[in-house]
Amino acid sequence: MMLSSKCEISNEFKNRIGPKDSFAHKFVKTADEQNLWHECRGVWEEDKLCGAYIQTIEGKLANFKLLHVFADSRGKGYGEELLRMSHVEGRLYADYWKCTSELDAIRFYEKLGFKHHGLVDYCDAYLILGKFTENLMELDYNLDRYIKSLIKTKYRLRRGNDATRRT
Repeated sequence: MMLSSKCEISNEFKNRIGPKDSFAHKFVKTADEQNLWHECRGVWEEDKLCGAYIQTIEGKLANFKLLHVFADSRGKGYGEELLRMSHVEGRLYADYWKCTSELDAIRFYEKLGFKHHGLVDYCDAYLILGKFTENLMELDYNLDRYIKSLIKTKYRLRRGNDATRRT
């Protein structure tokens, strides 16, 4: 397995999209519209791109924006490796990690130990938000002032969601 570092992989990513890679089109659209390809990191098996993520650093927050593992590379640990890479990088520059997971992907994050605060009010996505801890791939979900502020102002949860009750 070969890992990338701060390289532009937009053409390689676009060329790898197959018929079972439906989310990849959203990944490309978002990366193009928000000019995020310079923040894209990938993982390769020999010369084949297996998956990629985009994460931005916004003050104290590592914002994990996108993750895609290509259909023919799923089930081999690449998604977990990409998350691990995002945490290593995020911890260098930020105190908190945030991800909004689409409904069909939340089980992937839960399987790796992540917990969500509930559904975000303005989209069909679960909010995963926590403070980095000493342990890699582990977050502190306690509702400190910063997390409460983000939930109240930026990532409002749908009514009926209780940010203190997590699944």
